[in-house]
Amino acid sequence: MHLLDLLDSYAPLQKITFKAQAKTQKNAVRIENAPSTSWAPLVALLARRTEKCVILVCPTSEAGENALLDLNTLREEGKEPLYFPAPDRALLDDDNDRNATQDRLAVLDALHRDTPLVVTTANALSHPTLPVKDLVQGYDELKTGQKLERDDFVLHLAEAGYERMEEVEGPGQFALRGGIVDFYPPAGGEPIRLELWGDEIDSLRSFDLDSQRSTAKLPSIRLTPPRELYLPITKGKEIAEQVKEALAERLHQLRAFPEDARALKEKTEIEIAKLEGGIYFRGLERYRGLLYPQHPTLFDHLPEGAIIVFADPDRSASQTARLLEENAAFHADDVLPLPPSLCGWGELQTRAAKWTRFELRASADESADIDLDAHMPPAFAGNLPQLGTYLRDTQFKGDILVCATSHARRVREILADQKVGKVALIDELPRAEGGQVLVFPHRLTGGFRWGSTSILCDVEMFGWQTFQPRVSTRNRKKKKLAATKFSTESSPLARFSDLQEGDYIVHINHGIARYGGVVQREIGGAINEYLALEYDGQDRLYVPVAQLDRVQKYLGSEAAVPSLTPLKGGVWEKAKQKAKEEAIKAAQELAVLYAAREKAHKKPVAPDSMWQREMESSFPFEETASQLQAIKDAKVDMEKSRPMDRLVCGDVGFGKTEVAVRAAFKAVQDGRQVAILVPTTVLAQQHYQTFSERMSAYPVRIEVVSRFKTATEIKRVLESVKNGAVDIIVGTHRLIQADVEFHNLGLVVVDEEQRFGVLQKERLKELRAEVDILSMSATPIPRTLQLALGGLRGISLITDPPQGRLPVRTYVMQIKDGVLKAAIERELEREGQVYYVHNRIETIGLIAEKIQKLVPNARIGVGHGQMGDEELEQVFLDFINHRTDVLLATTIIENGIDLANANTIICDNADRLGLSQMYQLRGRVGRSQRQAYAYFFHGSRGKLPKDAEDRFAALQENTDLGAGFRIAMRDLEIRGAGDVLGLKQSGTIAAVGMELYSQFLAEAVAKSRGERVRQARVEELPEADLPLPALLPDTYVKDDAERLRLYRSMANARSIEDVTAIQEELRDRFGPLPPPAFNLIRTLKIRINLLRARLRSITKSPDEVLLRLQPGDSFAPEDLKAMEKAVREKDKRSEQHISLRKLEGLALKTRTLGAPQLLRLVEIIVEALADEREKRLSG
Repeated sequence: MHLLDLLDSYAPLQKITFKAQAKTQKNAVRIENAPSTSWAPLVALLARRTEKCVILVCPTSEAGENALLDLNTLREEGKEPLYFPAPDRALLDDDNDRNATQDRLAVLDALHRDTPLVVTTANALSHPTLPVKDLVQGYDELKTGQKLERDDFVLHLAEAGYERMEEVEGPGQFALRGGIVDFYPPAGGEPIRLELWGDEIDSLRSFDLDSQRSTAKLPSIRLTPPRELYLPITKGKEIAEQVKEALAERLHQLRAFPEDARALKEKTEIEIAKLEGGIYFRGLERYRGLLYPQHPTLFDHLPEGAIIVFADPDRSASQTARLLEENAAFHADDVLPLPPSLCGWGELQTRAAKWTRFELRASADESADIDLDAHMPPAFAGNLPQLGTYLRDTQFKGDILVCATSHARRVREILADQKVGKVALIDELPRAEGGQVLVFPHRLTGGFRWGSTSILCDVEMFGWQTFQPRVSTRNRKKKKLAATKFSTESSPLARFSDLQEGDYIVHINHGIARYGGVVQREIGGAINEYLALEYDGQDRLYVPVAQLDRVQKYLGSEAAVPSLTPLKGGVWEKAKQKAKEEAIKAAQELAVLYAAREKAHKKPVAPDSMWQREMESSFPFEETASQLQAIKDAKVDMEKSRPMDRLVCGDVGFGKTEVAVRAAFKAVQDGRQVAILVPTTVLAQQHYQTFSERMSAYPVRIEVVSRFKTATEIKRVLESVKNGAVDIIVGTHRLIQADVEFHNLGLVVVDEEQRFGVLQKERLKELRAEVDILSMSATPIPRTLQLALGGLRGISLITDPPQGRLPVRTYVMQIKDGVLKAAIERELEREGQVYYVHNRIETIGLIAEKIQKLVPNARIGVGHGQMGDEELEQVFLDFINHRTDVLLATTIIENGIDLANANTIICDNADRLGLSQMYQLRGRVGRSQRQAYAYFFHGSRGKLPKDAEDRFAALQENTDLGAGFRIAMRDLEIRGAGDVLGLKQSGTIAAVGMELYSQFLAEAVAKSRGERVRQARVEELPEADLPLPALLPDTYVKDDAERLRLYRSMANARSIEDVTAIQEELRDRFGPLPPPAFNLIRTLKIRINLLRARLRSITKSPDEVLLRLQPGDSFAPEDLKAMEKAVREKDKRSEQHISLRKLEGLALKTRTLGAPQLLRLVEIIVEALADEREKRLSG
């Protein structure tokens, strides 16, 4: 039986269904006593009974997303409920967020093809959308085999509003590469690759945005509009005339301000020209009121018989009024006044009048037509005896009670302990009987009671529950393979390898040089691409791109510019030798520490229990692959007899805390205590709340000690810790004071370990003998990486972001009141919240007054470290519970508050903040699927100091998800390696670069312990100097950075399978390979076969090509027989051109051989030799 089957028999539903199916209805049907938790089941049943399209209009985005979660939980087999969000406009580029546009267009598309169940909000409806005719105008059906003129299709995409890019990165974009057109129709949910053969569609494929590789072949696709506006040239010209009139009027008013008038005229005339040409541009949204004065809404697209349900319409009306008020305030200072584009509540009601409408109110309503008689159930907040009494009393009355929970097994245990009988899983019953308690093993946002049926959820039973932020199905990505443990692929050093002209690089064979870019040169009659490297003096070296694996980005101190290496005199070999010697010394020191650690033993933690598995399955997010790997690493360590010392590195918001939650619960299940050590009071409160929520259904006692507790409360908690009554204790530095005693400490979790000083770490070391240690960091420092390389600490990297997460848009600028005001108003307009960081307590009150004056409607909370504990706690609670809109605070919020609804952060005097500090602050926002914004203001009117400029540049360069590692490396450059490392080897590191030194250290440590090197350098491929062009032409791969990345992939290839994969990627993404690119692939396969055959290289001279043996090597008779047999079978005519030189190798006479024939002959020879010699020499 499904939960909806149980609820479907409720009497008032008959009346509601009758009203919904009535053909005429003048007024909305008013329903009273319908609390918010009843909205989702009500509309789900309404859609089920009528089989019509149902639109649920919620008053706020939070209410809408809660209803969507419940509808997904209640969904039967079939259609997924859809969400129509409010558009999210960026402040400084006036462009809508593509994710919101994608969701809105997908809903419009569904309404024209189906009868979906849609959840939206009043504010989302207030933002107009495309009229029906413009939506239909953008539709097109494409099929394989269909005739299609490429240029006409590209023009159609551009006219529809698709944005041309070098590479498709998001919805509404297209890219062109020869006969391949990539484009991303927003409503379709996946990017499409169209490949033409002449003027016919040869194939249609979906592809992955991250890898840009095709994922599936498609027989046909539906082309949909890319934007919520359509600008044909005729309409553009019409609007341009109106803008010209408004501009002329405004210029007349600005006669006394010629500079302002000239700036306005220049800017607006550029936009007028684009409007006249029907060209889409950033900022076109501002002209929506002129483009669509009739304000088309979602209601214009509803199918016949649709039903609109207004939930809490009075609050929706006030939310819409506030939106219009804030929008008017935002545009009050517009230099060029334009007509408004938003719909008011009254206009929405008028548009809805033609449809069947219902209004839901939570309380009694004298004018109501139907009484739903639904009420909120009691809350027990973890009081299990009281819960048991309520359940038994409900059973006694003969009522049915449903426990909707993500902890089904645990709830059944609790019910048994409380002597509650007649318990069953709802899925296993054909029908329910009075007095039964049914367990529904899924989460709902809240319970309710209607008629004789009551529903209790985790929030009522245990007092806590969390929900995953809304992620649309179209944006859910496939899990990627995790980069396990600490490998060269997952190393922060390896990831920081993007080269730009002027960067310092390290060539492992030639030393430190300045990178001069990629150049084409003709050498020996063949044109190829080379890296131009500038060495000391006038020395120049041109390195074939095939040798990119021998080049590293130099990491050292930016303060001290590295010395360029001379190519002569053996300077580089001496520097490398010294670095190796220093690495050996460091390895010996680490070996002593390692030996001491090997002596420590502890009792292994037991394997996962049933409770462990159930608690983990209640995690409201889908784990990422690397997060699962980190969890596995920690568990494996805990189940060993050697104490764990593991560092989990992951970007801000990537899910490190969940690793700690699962490790802590595992330790508690084995009867051990857990200490969670954090640097700040705010973070302590945050972790206390998170751990309490995750474990609320289980008998785990969690406490917190921080400045928010009184001395008496702390004393009582510590006494409970000492006698073992507390399982998990969360705290700041107070936890590592001498008077804190544990009954049976098994695990210490250290968050932001780098924030603790030497003395605190010494105290921690006293605990390490028999205690597992799990540390967490967003930006690991190089000293930590050295310990990981040395094997003294385990390290797990969480490298992939949660699903649906968007990079934070980052702006750095001089502070301006207009931008400040607009940034806050724009966030409040979408019902969000704002962090404002001002790090001077003495002037924070003045800033509060300034914000209040700029944004009178904003509710402001002020928090800093000198406030009383209770007062500060209340400030944070008010912000968390959305009783305030703006949290004005010092950097006390740098670690701690994780709030999905806060998606704008403003930092003033940001030039006084460190790079990692700014990065941590930016990480406070962007924790949901909404686009987040970070504004870093500085007060300088002139030139900023060099280090401040560098910090800001690094922050803006590294905005993509997972940038924490690159931030750490950039911070290392700015501050200097010696400052951070504090090592005697810092001078040596500067001489060879951090990456090469780290490789030497890893090799030395592994050798000292008799282990295989975990970060060994890959054996270099032999060179193959052949007289033919082998490159990726810039007409084939146009983007220089992408071409360099592909060359690097080729340089790292070590098997024929690797080369085949690269060839397939080129063919898939860029089309058929031109001859130079095909030569490059074939040459790479030759080099791999040379490596397999243990040959030294291939060199050329004017008359011959020589396949060279390694010094002292020779061909065995069976080698030559295998080679001769292959040549006879595949190219017998070329046999006469081959001669053996016993001590050198095989010579191929090239005077009468053309380049194609030579290449084919070399392929045959090296493949045969590779197969034979690899089998013989490895056997």
